[in-house]
Amino acid sequence: MSTELGDPRVCGAAPVLPVGDEGGAAVPGGAVGASQWQILWERAGEQLAAVRALWRDFTGESAYDHYVERHRREHPDHEPMTARQFWRARADFDEENVSTGCC
Repeated sequence: MSTELGDPRVCGAAPVLPVGDEGGAAVPGGAVGASQWQILWERAGEQLAAVRALWRDFTGESAYDHYVERHRREHPDHEPMTARQFWRARADFDEENVSTGCC
């Protein structure tokens, strides 16, 4: 797809997807058919899920999920800590190991 400024698919009000296996043909004038909207919504949902996962990693919210995944993989013989136990242990560790420097 061209990205030149004069391209109506780029500057138009609605995007036009190329015709292919997705079904539905591009409507003349830059409009998007019903099946194309479905594809756009699916892609938007995938992008939002990726942003959410990145945000959870950035804020540390996904730390327990990563812990459980690793624990079940490396220690299948016993159950991982509960979420409450995990966050308490993490807080205790942070309180006992205060970093006063930048590194």
